[in-house]
Amino acid sequence: MNQTEIYKKASKSISDIKVILCYTKAEIIKVSRILKSIDQEGAENIVIIDATNKLSASMI
Repeated sequence: MNQTEIYKKASKSISDIKVILCYTKAEIIKVSRILKSIDQEGAENIVIIDATNKLSASMI
């Protein structure tokens, strides 16, 4: 929550992008709950990547 702000100030940047990589459905649920609790749910500068195992398209 605070780390990005520190880096923004150090680099004199006005914007930021946060990327969160989730390897399980439980992690996705946890991240969503945390973002909601800090009023960041749906924020355009936060990207959640679903890295759960999926079937390969060539295997279907």
